[in-house]
Amino acid sequence: MTAAQRLHGLDFLRASMMLLGIVLHGAQMYMTMHLGFDYYKDPQLSPVMDGILIVINTFRMPVFFFISGFFSAMLYERYSLPGLLRNRYRRIVLPFIVMLPPLALLLSLQWISSSQLMATGSIGLDTRYVSRPDLLYNNTHHLWFLYYLVYILVAWAALLWLWERVPGALRNALTGWYAQFAVRTSLVLVLLGVLSAWLAVDTYAGRLNGGILFQPYWPAVSFFGLCFVAGWGLWHRREALPRLELRCWRNLLAATVFLAVGLVAFFAQGQYESETWFPWHPLLAVANGLSVAFFVAGFTGLFSRYFSGYNPWVRYLSDSAYWVYILHQSALLFFAVPLYHWGAPAELKFLLVCIGATALCLASYDLLVRNSWLGAFLGGRRYPRGLPRRASS
Repeated sequence: MTAAQRLHGLDFLRASMMLLGIVLHGAQMYMTMHLGFDYYKDPQLSPVMDGILIVINTFRMPVFFFISGFFSAMLYERYSLPGLLRNRYRRIVLPFIVMLPPLALLLSLQWISSSQLMATGSIGLDTRYVSRPDLLYNNTHHLWFLYYLVYILVAWAALLWLWERVPGALRNALTGWYAQFAVRTSLVLVLLGVLSAWLAVDTYAGRLNGGILFQPYWPAVSFFGLCFVAGWGLWHRREALPRLELRCWRNLLAATVFLAVGLVAFFAQGQYESETWFPWHPLLAVANGLSVAFFVAGFTGLFSRYFSGYNPWVRYLSDSAYWVYILHQSALLFFAVPLYHWGAPAELKFLLVCIGATALCLASYDLLVRNSWLGAFLGGRRYPRGLPRRASS
């Protein structure tokens, strides 16, 4: 595999993690758990939605940051540090700066109206019903992952800058030593899992998630940075990809088993410093960490194995994922809020809302974005509307 080849499978994996935001945030509106902040909570709730959110939250962002590290290493190899920074500025920093203000305005209006609906049964724009008024301005919304990625890239770029100034003989010696070092995939996965557990052991849930505030949650930044570095390392060990492909189902099975162990430990741990806290809570953190590591390996191998060839649908969804992710939360609210008084089961509402939001996001992408300046701004170039007719770089 050379740096010039387009890795359709891993590109689609990155896109799929973004597209899963529709399912994740759709389920969040109908789950029984309380996360501390919701744009909208439907009267019809279901523990099935809790399960969907727990499973997707386990792997979605770790996989995304892992693949981001992989492709960032590819860009660094192709274009060196200045080229990497220019690309990431255009694809991450500028979209965050430009897209957040209109998105925040739209979501804030929807949040205010849905808050009044949940409190009074009717839609309005009375801010007295908003539970966290500070989040009307101190909020990166679902673009928080771009915000965190900027911090990670800045820190990693500083380390690369220092690395490039290491004396050439020493750098060559270290590079040669690394090239000769036989990396065992299973050992790397266990190490990644243990480090993830160490970062998350102080949290009650035994896992780390990002925060929407402009003040970063630094343990989560460190956790996702670890995933980023692991992905960077895979680029330099691309010969491991065939092994990940061969073992993808085995790794996904292991991830599922560790996730199940973590769930048992979570319900058995009790409260802080209770008699059952130890050893259940440490087991929870380790099981969650290993689950993350094996999910990352499993999905990387799965998508590399089954989506490596060019497919127009795969390419189209990969192209559309950025826009779909930006719009999806507002699209979900657009369909969910009018169904507030409908007494249908939560599962049916969830299904209809997700289908509607997906259709709206993809239609708006094809009609308004794909062949426009906005498509070029988000994706680097304009594409003709509709499915691509041939493979392109």
